[in-house]
Amino acid sequence: GDEAELAFRLLADMANCELMPNAAMYRAAISAAEGDWQLAVRLLNHMQTISKIHADASSYAATVNACARGRQWVLCTQLLEDALSGGAELGVAAFGASLGALEWASRSEEAASLLRRMSQRQLELNVIALSAAVSAAERGGQWSRAMQLFHQLSQRSLLPDMLAIGAAISASATGHLWENAFGLLRHARRQESAVDAAQLNSCITALGRGQKWRVALQVMDGAQAEADEVTFNAAVAAMEKGHRWSAALELLASMAACSMKPGIVAYSSGISSCSAEGFWRQAVQLLRRLHIAGEEPSSISFNAAISACEKGLQWQRSLDFLGGASAAGFNAALLACVRSGRWHEALTLQRQAESRGFRPLAVSSYSLLLSETEHRGLEGEEDKLLDELCKEWLWAHGSPAKPLPALRAEHEWKVHDEFPEQTSKPSIDPGRWLLP
Repeated sequence: GDEAELAFRLLADMANCELMPNAAMYRAAISAAEGDWQLAVRLLNHMQTISKIHADASSYAATVNACARGRQWVLCTQLLEDALSGGAELGVAAFGASLGALEWASRSEEAASLLRRMSQRQLELNVIALSAAVSAAERGGQWSRAMQLFHQLSQRSLLPDMLAIGAAISASATGHLWENAFGLLRHARRQESAVDAAQLNSCITALGRGQKWRVALQVMDGAQAEADEVTFNAAVAAMEKGHRWSAALELLASMAACSMKPGIVAYSSGISSCSAEGFWRQAVQLLRRLHIAGEEPSSISFNAAISACEKGLQWQRSLDFLGGASAAGFNAALLACVRSGRWHEALTLQRQAESRGFRPLAVSSYSLLLSETEHRGLEGEEDKLLDELCKEWLWAHGSPAKPLPALRAEHEWKVHDEFPEQTSKPSIDPGRWLLP
């Protein structure tokens, strides 16, 4: 603050007047500058280069602490290295402060190296140091390493703080360890610790990945005060993975009741959950609500709505959403047309997909169209489709295509398994191959 800046000027004036400030004066000034890492570094440099005073452990520790507060992890590690190489014996506090800066910057490798240095110097790893290391590993994408460090807390009979618990829950979600995430959340609540939205979100995400939608709903029931929009998004996604469309819709309604605005993530998950069960009316309604809410639906949203329409044989409605669909949406719309007997629209869709550069269309789509065109005697269309099927085979496999009889026979059984009512078998020219 201002006092630290004033102290720096006084020390500089003393040096200019050939008055010798001592180490205690510099230590006091650096400690006063704990909220200004740049000033703290200037004081340390002035102490060593201008006043020619050897910086002791306390001066280094105070400077490291100021840099850690400023999230300057590079300076923290450099200062630690300078201090140790100069013979200064820094304690756990300085290492812990540096680990905190590394945690904020997600520097998991540097944090692990610092922990090793602490062990080599026989410094006791405390809760602060280990918690920072757990969080750094998790934020650095090393969920397994984060869990190993978290287990060290119990091995050392240390009670984890909320930083470590939150990081461990998030690491469990990344590692698909829903039991760990749920157990840690319950432990935090039993300890009457303040559980925040980030920890809830990670836990529900882990439960969703483990398809434990019932447990996710239990967590939501006891977390109304802490839940935010991200929490609800994670819960709706968990319902989607558990194919619980009604629960997903109830959660979306609860968001509105809590004056929260469902975003594209929540709506897309809701649409997908309805699509999985074939509830096309609900899927279409959610897509319209998403548009009314001013959100721009993604291709995933459009594809899911089209898929729901395909399952409900709503071929006309499926065509309404093709503007924002990807290749998967075109495939679903094409299947809707074929299953509804709309062969002309199906062929038109196939051409539109090609014009938009979607590749590959699903082989099942080509197989259905082949069966339909031959059934209706559209030999010209059949030739075009066979050529396209050849291209898709090569595009997908990157190898010489199989003879047409073998390729056609391979795909016929797939069509008849999925749509047993189609029993007609196209005639095959034994002399024709997909490639010359």
